Amino acid sequence: MRGIVSIIFILFLMQQIAVAQNGEGTTNRVGIIYNTEKAIKVRFQTNGFALSWNKGKIQTYYKTRFVNYEIGYLKSNRELSQRFDLRNPFTTQAARSFVFGKQNSLYVLRAGIGSKRYFSDKAKRRGIAVGVQYDGGISLGLQIPYYLELLRYKDNGSIPYFSTEKYSEENKDVFTDINRIFGGATFFKGFDEVKPVPGLYLRTDLLFEWDAFEEYFAGMKAGVQLDVYPQGVPIMINTPKQLLFLNLYITLELGKRK
Repeated sequence: MRGIVSIIFILFLMQQIAVAQNGEGTTNRVGIIYNTEKAIKVRFQTNGFALSWNKGKIQTYYKTRFVNYEIGYLKSNRELSQRFDLRNPFTTQAARSFVFGKQNSLYVLRAGIGSKRYFSDKAKRRGIAVGVQYDGGISLGLQIPYYLELLRYKDNGSIPYFSTEKYSEENKDVFTDINRIFGGATFFKGFDEVKPVPGLYLRTDLLFEWDAFEEYFAGMKAGVQLDVYPQGVPIMINTPKQLLFLNLYITLELGKRK
């Protein structure tokens, strides 16, 4: 936890340095060639991932304000995927991977605003620009029940069969019995039982952009993100609802300016 707090502090300090360097002087720079930029991004987090789309207004060479829209996935740091080398004797279907002790999945829709600032005008053409970016906004969690294929018996235990079930107080003894789990259910199972969970997100990162002042550009970012859900999300069984999701991440992006 100390390491994460240190990273947040360092990123915040770098952001303030960038703001101080690029504040008063940017209004006297050479005119802006492009007015807007759009980018698609893929983010790989310590506990999840996301795909996002940004649209920005270029204010100076060094500063861009943008809106951000994305869809992502968050998970508990206790999740561990595993798979049994088994086949269903009735259908010959191979067992799917599953997470033992998982109760719900959490997908996320985010929308927010932010700002991007470069440290300096080094390599204006076909070079690498270094800077900071920060954004925040609303985060709508989509809580979806997690289903497993469980081994059941009927006719006084003489006939086995598989049952697709989500966790409940009634089936918790079977749901948490590793010897009764065949595997996970199909991917879309449970999507008709979505429960919305409103929240907020904050994010800051250090960015590196190639061809940062050209029409087409590519970039990589590394930073920290916090999602907050005040009512909590029950991800794992026998653990408290999770209110905070703190992630380190790396983002890859491709964009175009006009």
